[in-house]
Amino acid sequence: MTLLRLTGLALACACALGACGNGPAALSGTSPQPGGAALPSLLRRDEAIAVVRARTEIVGRVDRGEAKLLTWQEYLAFDASPGAINADPHGSPHRSGTFGFMGDADKRIVWIVALSGEVWPQMREPTFFGPPPHPSATPYTPYRWGLFVVDAARGGLAAIVDAGVDEPWPPLFAKLPDHPADVGGPAIADPCASLLHIPDVANPSRFAARTLADLTVNLPRDLAWMRLLQDVAGVRPNPMQDPRVPRCRVDLLRVGTPQFARAYPAASGRWFVPLIHQNDVLVTAFVEVDEAGIGMLSGNRGGTVPIPSESDARSAATLPNDPVRSAELILARPPGCGANPVPVWRLLRASGTAVYFALDVYGATPPGVLFEEKDMRFSSLASLRLASLVRAC
Repeated sequence: MTLLRLTGLALACACALGACGNGPAALSGTSPQPGGAALPSLLRRDEAIAVVRARTEIVGRVDRGEAKLLTWQEYLAFDASPGAINADPHGSPHRSGTFGFMGDADKRIVWIVALSGEVWPQMREPTFFGPPPHPSATPYTPYRWGLFVVDAARGGLAAIVDAGVDEPWPPLFAKLPDHPADVGGPAIADPCASLLHIPDVANPSRFAARTLADLTVNLPRDLAWMRLLQDVAGVRPNPMQDPRVPRCRVDLLRVGTPQFARAYPAASGRWFVPLIHQNDVLVTAFVEVDEAGIGMLSGNRGGTVPIPSESDARSAATLPNDPVRSAELILARPPGCGANPVPVWRLLRASGTAVYFALDVYGATPPGVLFEEKDMRFSSLASLRLASLVRAC
């Protein structure tokens, strides 16, 4: 079974200060003595700073680092609209989105970590969509400082809520309240803490997907794909969460063998990508591919998409004196009430006759049903025959 690497999601949630490779082992600044009521936290102050320092894709040289423990509501009293920061320090607008937590803000406890040195709110390397060659691989210009949110209950980095270049240290940080941390007992590993925060994806990216090798490399980097995996694993409450997957255990998800069906007679088509937990196909994702070989995650379907095996299709189509010469998986509409194309094997016999073998058809049982070419519909345009079938349904 072909596996796609589920890369880019598992991130280090703790790191010894002297082993992260970002600047000197000792911090050049320390937080003032905390005051106020103690707040529960999975992490200590230095551990919260280490969570951020470990993220080498967004943090480079560290000249100074401090952290304060407070509720999210307390932070919002000083910054009412925290959000995603522009990749360009001199770009406009400064903030390109918003950020918040589910639930009551006064019950969400966070570490606000301030770092100065080199900070890239959108990661240091630009992300390009589509096939190479790309216009430039020049890293983004770093900010001089950043404010990071670390979830005190789970231990993971939640967001970068501000960054700047006009001063060496965030002016807001001195104004924030600071509570002592009530760290009870040894830290408990939380699978949610190691996951990258993936925002809602309004416009799915496009990437090279002509071949299985293209898909294997590019799909795991797609933010919409990462978001789908996190939704299935219940990183956030959502309708896609599957109770068979332990919460936040994205690492337990694997990808089965993707299958490509051509949108016959065009060169475009669709990848069917099964997402598996243990032996169950939870979701089948659809990657639409245009005639230039550029793909885009377009949707999904719960469970498996019934696709007969090529061997079953060849066996059903072979005649004693007319063997099958070739077989190709295509998208077509077999007879019935279905309006959407499904994966169908197009089998060409030695005589030149084409027949079609399908399983995703009403009433079909494995291994599938054989159809003649006159029964199939290949065009997305409505026809008189299609209209009569719809009326009959």
